[in-house]
Amino acid sequence: MKHKDLLVFLLLLLPLSLFSCTTPASPEEANMQVPSVSSGNMASSVFPAPGWTYETEITHEGSRSEGSVSRLFYRYNELPAAFNRLIIGGHEFLYITMVNLWDHSGYIYAETELLSPVKNASKPINRSELKNGWYQSGYEIIKSGTPVDWIYAESEIISVWASPENLIDVIDLFALESPSAPGLLMQPGTTGE
Repeated sequence: MKHKDLLVFLLLLLPLSLFSCTTPASPEEANMQVPSVSSGNMASSVFPAPGWTYETEITHEGSRSEGSVSRLFYRYNELPAAFNRLIIGGHEFLYITMVNLWDHSGYIYAETELLSPVKNASKPINRSELKNGWYQSGYEIIKSGTPVDWIYAESEIISVWASPENLIDVIDLFALESPSAPGLLMQPGTTGE
């Protein structure tokens, strides 16, 4: 009788095991549709590296002005539009400003081959750089000892290797602003006032 009860119990648990929560092993496995919080439209979401989420929201869906806005989040905090180029876990993202309503804007996934920097073993990362959580450098040169979760971020003013937790410090220190955009084009019949 005990074996029969155990068998029934296990059969009841089987459907629940199909909905287990696991972390995707790769960005390709992480592609999925998730509802967008802001508009109710469906948005695709990708996980470029642990702690990061990349989300694309469709705007004005089904109209002639259909476009998209792509955003990057680190631990549920949206990364401000302050960098022209980011490389996260070997995945490249370029910031594109919105000019027209139908544009694909925000941090756009470049879909290039996975990039890997050239290490310069002659210059190891020092203690103050580790404490600050960033150092200035081009993408081609990464100092030996740089933590594996650090990302490359490039703006018109500076390019750095940084800990995701310290990107806001870099933005504040260098007063980085959103890449300049000409703004939305005026629609026919508007006066612009």
